[in-house]
Amino acid sequence: MDALRVSYSNHTIAESFAGFGIPAFAYSPDKFPYLMAAAIACRDLEKF
Repeated sequence: MDALRVSYSNHTIAESFAGFGIPAFAYSPDKFPYLMAAAIACRDLEKF
């Protein structure tokens, strides 16, 4: 999300990270802490 609160993503960069086995994800600010907690706990992120 940029300074104007417009969300965006770059699928090309995300695909490049995935090619190296690096997960790339983003979420809305209100849900992001829950996503990070799940990632740190190695839970299945498909639910998000």
